[in-house]
Amino acid sequence: MKKILLIAIALTAINLSYAQVKKSQDASKSNIEDFSEISGSLIKKEFTDVGKLRSIKIQLLKITNLTTNISESGLRIESQGVITHVAFLDADEIDAFLKTIDYITDNVFDTDPSGNYTEYNFVSRGGFSAGAFNYNKKWVFYMKPEKFSSDSQIDFNKEDLVKIKDAVLQVKGLLK
Repeated sequence: MKKILLIAIALTAINLSYAQVKKSQDASKSNIEDFSEISGSLIKKEFTDVGKLRSIKIQLLKITNLTTNISESGLRIESQGVITHVAFLDADEIDAFLKTIDYITDNVFDTDPSGNYTEYNFVSRGGFSAGAFNYNKKWVFYMKPEKFSSDSQIDFNKEDLVKIKDAVLQVKGLLK
């Protein structure tokens, strides 16, 4: 009887841990991704190019559920290489991303990077990350569309950051 009880407890624990893993994987989607996957609906996706820098393409993505006539919009970032990686920032995350760019431009790139290794990281709800780190005694800005793929990271310098910010601001302006 004790063995059956222990097996039942073990199976329950395994089931609960699986549910937690599944829940955390689902939580790494942006709202715009969730909206685009509504079953039983006809979904229209409109992509507006606003900028391209190296292998990164920045777009406005507008998704309309034609069944309900409700729309969601956000920022789409595509990294083009051997494998194409795509990330989405919901409209409510764009200001935080712009603040990250401003902070790094104004407060990080002008500091001496020869001290302790330091990182600055922004992470969206969908798993996109961006930030800065010091490497070989200089600051590097990075964008990483795919959370679990090390080859999706693209590094940029301070001048590139201005172009990225301009493209993100253009998307923000189109959201209104």
